[in-house]
Amino acid sequence: MEKISKILALIGVLIVVVGFVLNDILIDFTAYFNILMVLGVSTFVFFILCNFNILKVFSKKKTTRYGATSVLGTLIFVSILIVINMIAHYRWTKIDFTRESRHSLPSTTVNILENLQNDVTITSFLSKGTEFQKKMSVFINKFSEYTDKITIVHVDPNVDTIMVRKYNIPFQTIVFESGDRSYRIELDISTEVKKEDTIAKVRNIHSLITNAVNRVSKAKKKKVYFLAGHGENSLYDKTGAGASNIINHLTKMNYVVDSVSLLKGKKVLDDCDVLVILNPKKPFLKEELAILDDYIVRNGKMAIFVDTDTHYDIIKFLDKYGLHVNTDIIIDKTIALQKGDYTTPLITKEGYNQKHNITKGFRESIFLLGARSIAFTKEFQPWQKYVYLAKTQRYPVSWAETNVMDLKNAVLDQGVDIPGPVQVAGIFTYDAALAKGDRQVTPEGDEDVSQIALFGDSDFITNRRFNYSGNATLFSNTINFLAREMDLISVETPAAIGSTIILSETDKALLNYFSIYIFPTIVFITGIVVWLRRRNL
Repeated sequence: MEKISKILALIGVLIVVVGFVLNDILIDFTAYFNILMVLGVSTFVFFILCNFNILKVFSKKKTTRYGATSVLGTLIFVSILIVINMIAHYRWTKIDFTRESRHSLPSTTVNILENLQNDVTITSFLSKGTEFQKKMSVFINKFSEYTDKITIVHVDPNVDTIMVRKYNIPFQTIVFESGDRSYRIELDISTEVKKEDTIAKVRNIHSLITNAVNRVSKAKKKKVYFLAGHGENSLYDKTGAGASNIINHLTKMNYVVDSVSLLKGKKVLDDCDVLVILNPKKPFLKEELAILDDYIVRNGKMAIFVDTDTHYDIIKFLDKYGLHVNTDIIIDKTIALQKGDYTTPLITKEGYNQKHNITKGFRESIFLLGARSIAFTKEFQPWQKYVYLAKTQRYPVSWAETNVMDLKNAVLDQGVDIPGPVQVAGIFTYDAALAKGDRQVTPEGDEDVSQIALFGDSDFITNRRFNYSGNATLFSNTINFLAREMDLISVETPAAIGSTIILSETDKALLNYFSIYIFPTIVFITGIVVWLRRRNL
């Protein structure tokens, strides 16, 4: 009987092995697989019943007890791993040890996600199979790790044409939806790039995705009005000198954008969150200037862009508050050496005020054209505050030239011209209530005060230059700050830091010997020693 049971046990093992192999190869083999498993287990049980005495004697040996202890320890260890994995599935955390935190979202993004009030659906229309799509999908999925209010949907536009027609969008687009609000980002990935460049490209658009999520989740849309009626750069002019790109840009950021005339009376600005004055070239009526004064008293927020041909009325209006626009043109020798154009100042990262929210962390260069220098000229009062946002490079690279008739031969005239760095952008805060004596101290926040962002150039945000370098980003940051959309101000993603290790030929040889010969040999010898010791027990 013992021989028969041993033969059946071997047959049972073969049945189980064959069952697993056939189940892996054949389709719809489940029923037969279950039958083979029952037969295999039955032969094993029959073997145990027939050889119970042998097993009883075998179980009393030291080797058996040690072996059972090892098996039990292994089972306990595996059980602990299973429990930890189950806990981690429901309550997980992670630590990113990379220097530039390449596997984590920035803290500002995490803060926005953790404080979302409304559900947001992110639908990505990215062609599957590309390196960009793989990295982008992993990156987008991270947004749902920090909140249960984010739903991620991945669509292959080459396959799901119904969804493409439903949304009426081009390929390589990400759509954000929350209630009746929507926003989309169209990605320019027409050319293949290297793997490391793809990773950088994915990380560099994190602020766009964060802004989009935050925008659509908010119930109220802020209103940005552009002053019209004085020869300003038109929002509806699609030529290079127009400003139609601004409409598209702000609309995508979920702002309501429109032009406004002050001739309709001061109530026209009652629902205005930010008023933009873009290089007015014609005079203002006294009634219009009075409306602007009233808007400031009512804690209005304005962004004013002047130029060499800006009408004097708005310059005089600003001067009343201490904001002075100089009659000059900024000369910059850096760009002149490259293009022969002395009047194209370059603002680099060293020129930005890193203590102000608009330009803090801002590193992109800005190209201006025919810019004028600005300054705050009055003595500061408790209800006034002014800080610069951007300034040019130091003399002799740049200066403000007052002799605007002979710019090609321009040289700095001491006592007349202003040596660099000269300011080209600043922000002025005015507390009307404190000025009138209605309160004693200006509040810590800027909600209940008026602010004017002044730029000495308007050309950099026209259609011809709006998308150059950081021009659009600086404009967006300014509008977001004035509209009190502080969490939407763009901050660059930390650049990936290279960690290249250069090995000598000796180092390479040692690495090969240790990894291929020494470490495997140590493991093999250790195994032999343990086996021999266990055998002698």
